[in-house]
Amino acid sequence: MQEMQEMQQMPSGICDSCSKSFFKNYYRLKQVSNECHDLFKLEFCNSTCLKNIEKDYPFIKDFEFKNIQITKEAKIFGSDSDSDSDSDSESEFQSDLFNTLVMNYQNVVFDFSNNIPNIKKSYQIYEYYYNLKKNNVREITEKDKYFLKFADRYNLFNINK
Repeated sequence: MQEMQEMQQMPSGICDSCSKSFFKNYYRLKQVSNECHDLFKLEFCNSTCLKNIEKDYPFIKDFEFKNIQITKEAKIFGSDSDSDSDSDSESEFQSDLFNTLVMNYQNVVFDFSNNIPNIKKSYQIYEYYYNLKKNNVREITEKDKYFLKFADRYNLFNINK
């Protein structure tokens, strides 16, 4: 029965570790601390998935997570259903931000290691930004400098540590 209901719903998110889909009434661990813009906030289906990512990305241990239930069904962007205009404008802003990242900073957003572009996870993009900010890279290119300016302009990441 639950599987049938899920097939009729749009997922409200996915686990940043195992890629399990989240639907209305599911509980998930959601990042509530402000290390990044909402577009990059992490979600995990359980503490095991969170710990699996923390092994390779130890900075995530500093993030705060809460077990939160999804109370709304996912909304299809641009649908004519009754909606909150503030929520719509925020969704549109996030969509514009992501489109700008995809169009202008493909090296940041995509992993080309297998000759097939795969979208990087939020924590991988955060780590890339962090390493650029802390000069933990061999060479910062002009494209990297533009990415840093873009990320700072839109407060994509907060690294005050």
